[in-house]
Amino acid sequence: MHRTGAGESRSRHGAARSGCMDLDPRVSEPIVGSCSRVRRDFSPYLDGELSPERERALQRHIAACSACASHLEELRALTHRLRRLPRPAVPYGLASQILDALEGECRRASTWFDFLRGMGRLAFARPKAAAAVISLLLTTSLLGALLSVLRPVPEVPLAYYSAPIALDAQQYGLLNGETEQPAGSYTFPRLRASGHLERLFHAASSDQLVVVTFVHPDGRASLVDIVAPSRPMDLMEMRSSFSDVRFEPAKRAGQQPVSTQLVMFLHRLDVTY
Repeated sequence: MHRTGAGESRSRHGAARSGCMDLDPRVSEPIVGSCSRVRRDFSPYLDGELSPERERALQRHIAACSACASHLEELRALTHRLRRLPRPAVPYGLASQILDALEGECRRASTWFDFLRGMGRLAFARPKAAAAVISLLLTTSLLGALLSVLRPVPEVPLAYYSAPIALDAQQYGLLNGETEQPAGSYTFPRLRASGHLERLFHAASSDQLVVVTFVHPDGRASLVDIVAPSRPMDLMEMRSSFSDVRFEPAKRAGQQPVSTQLVMFLHRLDVTY
């Protein structure tokens, strides 16, 4: 029984030493547990703001704990170096600039205050005149806002861009159903900037169209079929609207204008400035 107790005693001392292996061998377990609490007092201790009781407790702990003593010396050296740093110089004229800014703010505030106070006196002294002035200001503001909303939108002409597409002889034959293969290359037809599509979109009552058209060698276009939208519409009006559409005709071998069938994907965008 006595040996067992001695073994437990040795094991407890061994645990205490293993928990304080970075500290002085004299450090006991209660002192190690208070290290974090004591280190929180280092800063006020160096600044001379610690109470006498806590200062004595800190000094007792430092005398028994070499790790905290070393940490305190490092902190004291760092504080000393920081205090030796040069103080930043105040820019010349900063005080006068601050005073000028404050005076300007006071003047602006007093101006608005005087204006509101004058309006209040006018409202009490001449209520009818004040009501007329307020009504005039409100009417002018509302009229200006209404006119800004109802101003006419400028007419922006449609803009077109189509890059030239070149096809070889076999592709041209497949596109136009020709059995004989023409010689040379083929340039796809392009929409001219003068070829207006407004009537076409208006007749279709849609901003998106997919149509099949026949482009003549002189640049005229004839409507063949309407792919989209699929809803019923006046085909005669649609064909009549194509009278304003003009193309740069297709050319074979880069020179000779030829007719061709064309599938057009049209999308209308309204641009407001």
